[in-house]
Amino acid sequence: MFLKHNFLVLITTVVLTTRGLVKGQACIYTISDTNGFLDYPVGDGNYTNNVNCTWKFIAPFGRSVEVTFTSIDLQPMFLDLFCVDSVTVYDGVPGSTLFTFPFCGGGPSWPRKPYRFVSSSNILSITMSTDQSLTGTGFVAEYKHGKIKLSHGALGVSILSSLIR
Repeated sequence: MFLKHNFLVLITTVVLTTRGLVKGQACIYTISDTNGFLDYPVGDGNYTNNVNCTWKFIAPFGRSVEVTFTSIDLQPMFLDLFCVDSVTVYDGVPGSTLFTFPFCGGGPSWPRKPYRFVSSSNILSITMSTDQSLTGTGFVAEYKHGKIKLSHGALGVSILSSLIR
């Protein structure tokens, strides 16, 4: 176990932190560990303003990435029209158009809690963008590698299948 560059590494599990992030600074992480937790920000208190973070999870070829959000608290939707602080889940790399799922406030209205996303390939990405106003306590997510399932291979289909259960 060691602490280096704000990463606490425990054999096959990594807990990622962004404590000490400078206002307006971008953070980019690539995560290839088999499983772990992503806690943004770590500890008590709210996340900072003007942050753009990306977490790209990469599993071995032929495996999927599963991310389950167990806690979400972001700035609520502005006038019920759009998210100002948001988390977006991508099936693939950030900016991928295969499937994107943005949300804000206390998380999406569906699927039911906990919010689980499964990639259709070996890459799943999460971005978080914040503005200069209100903040929340952020999110906690667990991630792990799994088998690619043809029956719910795409991120969107996986979300829909959890609605039916």
